[in-house]
Amino acid sequence: MKIGKQKISLFQIISYLLLIVCLLGTINYVRLKKNNTLSSDESSEVLLGSILAEENSILSRNWHYSTELRVLSPNIIYSFFFHFTDSWHLVRVLSSACMYIILLAVYWALSRVCHFSKFFPLTAAVFFIPFSNDYYQFTLMGGQYFPVIVITLFTLVIAEFYLELTGWKAKALLLFSFLFAIIVGLGGQRQLFFTYIPLFAASAIMLLPYFKKTRGEKWFVFSAVSLAGSIIGWMINIKILAEIYSFDTWSSVSYIEFSSERFTSIVDGIITSFGRTFGYTTGKLFSDSLLNNVVCASWILMTIISVWYAFRSRQKISPEYARITAFTASSYIFFVVFYSLSSMYYNPRYNISLVCLSFPLAALFAGQVNWKKAVSTGFLAGLVLLTALRGLNYYVSKWNYDPDAELRRIAKVLVSEGYENGYATFWFANILTEFSNGTLDVWNIIDGTHDIGVTLVTDIDQTFKWLQKVSHDTTHPVGKTFLLFTAGEDNNNNWREQLKDAKVIYNSDHYKIYGFENYDHLIDTLYPGYDFVFGENQWVENGEDIGDHRVLYEGGVSRGPYQTLWPGKYEIVIEGNNLSETEVRCAYGEESRSIYIAPLEQNDELLKYEFELTEKVYDNELWIKNVSESPDSKVAINSVSIKRVVSQ
Repeated sequence: MKIGKQKISLFQIISYLLLIVCLLGTINYVRLKKNNTLSSDESSEVLLGSILAEENSILSRNWHYSTELRVLSPNIIYSFFFHFTDSWHLVRVLSSACMYIILLAVYWALSRVCHFSKFFPLTAAVFFIPFSNDYYQFTLMGGQYFPVIVITLFTLVIAEFYLELTGWKAKALLLFSFLFAIIVGLGGQRQLFFTYIPLFAASAIMLLPYFKKTRGEKWFVFSAVSLAGSIIGWMINIKILAEIYSFDTWSSVSYIEFSSERFTSIVDGIITSFGRTFGYTTGKLFSDSLLNNVVCASWILMTIISVWYAFRSRQKISPEYARITAFTASSYIFFVVFYSLSSMYYNPRYNISLVCLSFPLAALFAGQVNWKKAVSTGFLAGLVLLTALRGLNYYVSKWNYDPDAELRRIAKVLVSEGYENGYATFWFANILTEFSNGTLDVWNIIDGTHDIGVTLVTDIDQTFKWLQKVSHDTTHPVGKTFLLFTAGEDNNNNWREQLKDAKVIYNSDHYKIYGFENYDHLIDTLYPGYDFVFGENQWVENGEDIGDHRVLYEGGVSRGPYQTLWPGKYEIVIEGNNLSETEVRCAYGEESRSIYIAPLEQNDELLKYEFELTEKVYDNELWIKNVSESPDSKVAINSVSIKRVVSQ
């Protein structure tokens, strides 16, 4: 068949059909099933997109970013579609389709400049196949690694274009690559480590006499200019943007001494992650694991053979094949060295962008290896079809998998009951916002990795500064307010006693949700005050705990217990013996700022005071001193309580 002047073979027709099926199939899967397996990370991306749409901006000061500032990111795409629809699910579907098309276009451009158009549709199809859990979750469904892959491939495209140009066109493209690298660098160091440093290292390698006819000098210039732009952008990121926006600059990462154990663990981690990324799984010999592991081993073998053949036949292969191979090898080498000599946290999913380099490598190898064309083509086609079968099997296995069904039901219950604001731990907060189509605004109080993690929360206003609104740090829910716990969190939170009589609006084996009329009602319930528990000789001078009461000797002082108090009226009640020989003060904060306490009742066995707060105070301290001048004087304190009387 001919299209214009170009002849299209049956192989390419079938390849394009496979690509179309994989692309449309994945889009349809997002449309039908994505709401079954949402994660808070994924919902955070869409939530930020909605904020950017409201602000008509590319970056937001009202957002706690994670480990990097999201400059060139899916959030821009989400934001764009929010201008046309208020359906969060439709925004997700349209944005996913848009990301897929962008990736496809960039990969097509790479196939043109590197001359593997014949195998473009076949290898492009793999980008839209869930060949692993990591790729499925963080690229196809979540989109987090979409910009890393696209920027890497796009940089390789413009590098190849630059090598073909001369004169002012070449200079203009070089300037464009410099400015583009600066913009990329504004987002942080990730692309610097994953693209620009390996590219520079690869171009330096290609200057060696060992490699000929690869335009090494010109490629080196392009790589050096792009690296410089990326570094400039990164410097702006950590020196200027870090002062404006909330994100982690990884300033705590440091160089470490070389350790053979760490080096071995990084290499082992890459091998393991390469396998896991391609779907290596444990299981019975003749089961789904067999297909997964065959695909895994085949892609590893294909990548190794592609790199080995390129270096072995460097004088025969095309310069483009040599450059892509050098870049891939440099990426893996730098990856091992960097994570071996730095304290940077390592996660196997970081290899996703590296693994995706196997696809153009395989296409270049199949097109240039000194085999019969039928053999090389058949080998690559068989591998892609096996991968597609693995992907189909993955979709089938996940088709009825719906761990988020109850969270969708919870979102409906909360909205129907008139709740729009509330609290939850990280893994549920932003998901509830998406499932409620943006109706629920949820304050994230901790990461919620473990059920016992919520015990770290002593102050409900101390938000988790990670993937949520910055305004949550200083504002409180308005109107009816809910507090969502998992069953484990409900059993391990710090407010079990206070919540015994609270209204329960939802209860199951997995979740429990408490409802309050407003924020003040929530605070009255969680923080009615406190009772000082004696017994461990804490915060006492010249005194001691005897049983369940405290004795103060001459000049002895009892302090503490350093609690947070909310605005409102409080009553202090102290019971004991010889209390008329004491002086009582109340203060808060590091500077011990005094709070006026009005006496209500004073005798040897009972002291009562009241005070009122107009603002929240931290580290409240009750100071009780034995002021008797008699050496034999003892003050016994049986109990101390500070209770809220009336909330403001």
